[in-house]
Amino acid sequence: MVAAPMPTRFDQCGKQMIRTALEPCGPVDTDAEVPAVPSDPAKQTTDDREFLMDTQDIVDTWRREAIQEGIQKGLKQGLEQGVKQGVAHSLVEVYEARFGAMPEDLRAVVEDTDDEPMLVAWLRLAGTRSVDEIAAAIRSFRAS
Repeated sequence: MVAAPMPTRFDQCGKQMIRTALEPCGPVDTDAEVPAVPSDPAKQTTDDREFLMDTQDIVDTWRREAIQEGIQKGLKQGLEQGVKQGVAHSLVEVYEARFGAMPEDLRAVVEDTDDEPMLVAWLRLAGTRSVDEIAAAIRSFRAS
């Protein structure tokens, strides 16, 4: 099958934006390519310059929004990870204040757990229940 060429450079710009957005998900293959606008001003036609001026604001806005979205996602993930680590650390501290050193197998499960509600539940247990009840709850999570 022979793909028809793209009718305008705007199609190329849109295709590049879509490709950039989809590449993190896997390889992106396209049917037809239109040559990009020459970057050398001496080789640009009036249409090329007009196209660049018309699309530069769109590209800049899209790029700023993509960067901002990436920053927000990164901050959210970092905050969530920090909260989980803080709860896990508090759990170990409470356990050790009440019962002495936490067994390594329990500590490993606590440190490897990303389930924040479960960590909070264990923290409550560490403050209110017996060493055997706490150990049983943590070990049963590991087994599941």
